[in-house]
Amino acid sequence: MWHATATATTPVEIMRTLLDSLTSEDLWGSHPTLVTEKVVTEATRPLADAGWTHTINGHGITLTAPGPHSAGVRFDPLAAHPHPTWTLWKGDLNRPDWTIQLSPYTPAALLQNLTFELAHGEGVRISAGSARTVQPNVRTPIPIPVQKSANAPRRW
Repeated sequence: MWHATATATTPVEIMRTLLDSLTSEDLWGSHPTLVTEKVVTEATRPLADAGWTHTINGHGITLTAPGPHSAGVRFDPLAAHPHPTWTLWKGDLNRPDWTIQLSPYTPAALLQNLTFELAHGEGVRISAGSARTVQPNVRTPIPIPVQKSANAPRRW
């Protein structure tokens, strides 16, 4: 069994990819996907093909977007349940604009679909708040009456 969580600010395109993947018959096998080197390579291939840089450190493998976009994918094989093994984010990892976290047995096909959207779709280029348009609350100022002299009649 596996699970996923997403923040409310996750872009529609990323969520659509997640939900569309869940309805795909190819995604559901009879056994959970065990995390192997092959699964990690398959899941992150779209990022490698798009020129994302990868680093290996004490937290596992982190892939980050090239250019001006700040986004990434982290695979942490040492994460103890219930902590996520996979984290996808945009922005600063310590204060991301949005995140999706996935458990160890997440199907490789789902991960690949998400990383493809992250690398080639709109998920990185759209800022978290751009999906919502907020109309400014503009109020017309009320004119303040001005008295010209003490003896002049008031005009309101």
